[in-house]
Amino acid sequence: MIGRPLCSALGVFFGLCLSNGEAASQSQPVAVRVGSFINSGSPSDVLFKDYAAALTESGGGALEPNLMIYGEAGSEEQALAAVRRGRIELASSSFLAVSSMIPEIEVTMAPFLFDSIEEYDFVLDRYLLDEFQALVAEKDLTVLRWIEMGAQNLYGKKPILAPEDVKGYRMRTSSDTATRVIWEVLEADIIFLESSNLIPSLQTGLLDGGAAVPLVYGGTGITEYARHYTLSNHFYLGGWLVANRRWLDGLPDNLRRIVADSFASNAEIRSTFRALSKDVVEDSARAGTTVHRLTDAQRSAWREATAPTHKRLIEEMGGRSQQIYDVIQEGKRAYRAQLH
Repeated sequence: MIGRPLCSALGVFFGLCLSNGEAASQSQPVAVRVGSFINSGSPSDVLFKDYAAALTESGGGALEPNLMIYGEAGSEEQALAAVRRGRIELASSSFLAVSSMIPEIEVTMAPFLFDSIEEYDFVLDRYLLDEFQALVAEKDLTVLRWIEMGAQNLYGKKPILAPEDVKGYRMRTSSDTATRVIWEVLEADIIFLESSNLIPSLQTGLLDGGAAVPLVYGGTGITEYARHYTLSNHFYLGGWLVANRRWLDGLPDNLRRIVADSFASNAEIRSTFRALSKDVVEDSARAGTTVHRLTDAQRSAWREATAPTHKRLIEEMGGRSQQIYDVIQEGKRAYRAQLH
């Protein structure tokens, strides 16, 4: 268990930044109000406080951050809408919120799409970021960071090691299409639940299992009622730090660089949260969770069983989903080629 329970399944990472939208002048600094749903003392708390300090120091008084990172600034969906309307300047939102505006993002959550985390990083950095920049630009946004939440894994009251273990099993999903489609293909008994109802449903037997990244599994109490955790790593969950494109482009060059560059880099974010995820898994094991690691044969069985979900996701997400999927395949081929 990490600190106090996380406030929501995705809240460990995502925040939003607000400002008055005025250009800096010597007499009036640009106010940058920063909000989020995070826990005090968490790694996300440190990231945002470091960001505020960097804005203050690098801006030389031209930027005036005001952290509102403990839920004071509204939901992720509200923050994204406000950024698009120019009411606020930056927002950090999970893919579950982003997908309401750019559904194609869920194509990146197709199960077993990536063969390794190294391949995922390569494709993301060299192919996906540019592809999605073009999509968000149409919404008057700019992606500043791709914030990784961690690998999605399976949890249950029994071991879940093979696709047939899910058939007829009461598995939880919320609002993401990717997880719902996976359970449908595997013929699970799908239970739609918000985060607030997750633990009571495990307690009463309404729910048997689901999928969660380590920080959610180890930080929300799931470990107490679903003692088996399978490191399936079937997709990587995350979110974006985005800015209102017109506002950002309208800043003086020096302030635009400070706002865009002062937050921790993608590589630093990955390093921090992957190390923390590893610690959570180890802590959960010491506390009584049985952690299962798939063999190559088991992983192949999961990949084969869930392969039909890729086409279904592309069809359900629509838009440029096929184009995004094709770009991912191109990146995967390039990754394999550079290994030889």
